[in-house]
Amino acid sequence: MKKYILSLLGVALLSSSIQAKEKIYVGAALNIDTVETKTYDQDKMGGITLKAGYDFTEYMGVELRYSQSLFAETLLSLDSSVGLYAKPQYTVDEERKVYALLGYAQTEVTASDINKHSNQSEFSYGLGFEYKVNKEYAIAIEALSLINKDTSSCALKANQLNIGVVYTFGAKQK
Repeated sequence: MKKYILSLLGVALLSSSIQAKEKIYVGAALNIDTVETKTYDQDKMGGITLKAGYDFTEYMGVELRYSQSLFAETLLSLDSSVGLYAKPQYTVDEERKVYALLGYAQTEVTASDINKHSNQSEFSYGLGFEYKVNKEYAIAIEALSLINKDTSSCALKANQLNIGVVYTFGAKQK
């Protein structure tokens, strides 16, 4: 599933890159992940998020994300997550943009003390703020809910707070 989504977005981005200056972007972020269940208290760990996206219009885009936990000395860990999101956005002024992320994520969580892995696929959502440093680079701050499952048999929540850099292709300084 991960390879299929990554391949699909890669082909879409490459095929449209000739026509779409200033609409394709990539980014990297450091994140703090939190995971909790009914059995375990909240555990925090750190990682990295990589993303690639395409803005169809000033108000709507699509984004693919991959997150990997890099350092987790906890009982619960968010090992990895792949998500595909619709990105409604609003440009406040030339430097500031706010956006929502609404989509689907496949997230792997591990409970290390009992060696149990859980692979959850479900609706994921978040909010973000972007500040343009110049025409090419921006700083992004985001909060995402990757898993929010609460049933009688299982309660699992995984959230992510990101701060990172975004590079927009074709937006050279003039």
